[in-house]
Amino acid sequence: MSARAGAVVCIGLLLIAACGAETPTDTTDVGPVTGTIEGFTAPIDISLAEVVVFVGDREVRRAEFRHGEFSVADLPAGVYRLEVRAFGYQVNDAARDVVLAPGQSLDLGRFVLVGDGDLMADIPRVTGTLTDAVSAVPVAGAAVQVTCSAGICSVQRSTTDADGGFVVLAPAEQDIQVSFLAEGYDALFLSLGPISLGAMRDIAPELQPALR
Repeated sequence: MSARAGAVVCIGLLLIAACGAETPTDTTDVGPVTGTIEGFTAPIDISLAEVVVFVGDREVRRAEFRHGEFSVADLPAGVYRLEVRAFGYQVNDAARDVVLAPGQSLDLGRFVLVGDGDLMADIPRVTGTLTDAVSAVPVAGAAVQVTCSAGICSVQRSTTDADGGFVVLAPAEQDIQVSFLAEGYDALFLSLGPISLGAMRDIAPELQPALR
């Protein structure tokens, strides 16, 4: 693998499970005629990844990953092409051709995303340490989320580590909002100005303990 290969991300257990049913006019029950495509990322959750479903060259469905999982429901039986995409990664082998028969379940196995070093280096990041505003101790396990003010970017998520530290991706060259949620604390929302391509913004957020 070349130096540009970067990180390899596996997407396992992508399976198509039948759902719903239709009763034909004759006496033969052909079973379900639609299916659901599901899967998850491993070993890490890439929140910016998405699954795109094609029929030929035409895009018919798109799904984002939520907490490392995705689901594309109610697909009619037919021939599809699935691509797993993420900014900073090459598609390469992260695409499969699928034939979904009525009532059939398929295990598509592992998808591989190969990181593009140049693209990954261009993604801005927000970093810092989240602490308790009263005791100054680190707040571990807090949910961190970045959205853009214009509402035209995908949501980026992370979680603070045992020392309260976090790193979360951010859209470039536009105003963003960073939110922090943790049990026992009031939610915190911070507005930040644009971050240049490849730049990192370090912040020191503090959470106020919730009143009981």
